[in-house]
Amino acid sequence: MKKKIIFISVFLFSIMLLAGCNKEEFIGFDETVKTDMKQLSRVDVQKINSDGSFGDDTMITDKDSVDLLRKTFVQIEWEQNAKVEMSRREDVKANLFFDWDKNMPERIFEYSIWFETGGTATIIVKDESAYGRLDKENAQTLNDLISMSPLPLTEIIAEEPLIIGYIVEVNEDKQVIAIVENITKQEALDWKDSQSLDVYWLSSNGTKFDGKLVKGNKIAVWKTGDGPEKTGEIAERIILLEK
Repeated sequence: MKKKIIFISVFLFSIMLLAGCNKEEFIGFDETVKTDMKQLSRVDVQKINSDGSFGDDTMITDKDSVDLLRKTFVQIEWEQNAKVEMSRREDVKANLFFDWDKNMPERIFEYSIWFETGGTATIIVKDESAYGRLDKENAQTLNDLISMSPLPLTEIIAEEPLIIGYIVEVNEDKQVIAIVENITKQEALDWKDSQSLDVYWLSSNGTKFDGKLVKGNKIAVWKTGDGPEKTGEIAERIILLEK
């Protein structure tokens, strides 16, 4: 009788272990997304060539890159149980590896990624009926991170800058610069009338100048937001044209 009890106990314990293993092994896509993908350990990407064939695998394993990818992937807006057919092949196939348990095999989800002409991205997860979208900013970040090239993507700026001129004053404490158009470098260096109506004041949104911009520099400035106003605005992009 004692042997039977021991046998039954061992049998039940084994079943419980198997049940626990199966639960870990079959953690689904929904649970993965809900945990902010904290168990993401590796991403393998393949670019689709112009002839439709797959390029070589690129394995992304370094902690910083994986963490940036995770932060980007969690920004995807998902639609579950969606059946979507795309008109062309994906641009990139990415396999996402998740370590839920060091004693169990990795959980893998296959992402097909399309980078759209409007700057957004579409993502479909194989065998999960999951369809997702990324906005322009996060799509660009994703494209940069999984690019096959070791160099950054070429940035083409089609918008005209708000101002092209010389800096006549820099306020490091307030992170504000004063700019005047249609003057020479020497005139900018000699400029003393900061109250002039010809001076445009723009501020930085959190980025410290730290001596990178000084009086006499020629710069091009794009501002945040629409409208013709040139003063009292926040600079979105500043490009140094001449020191």
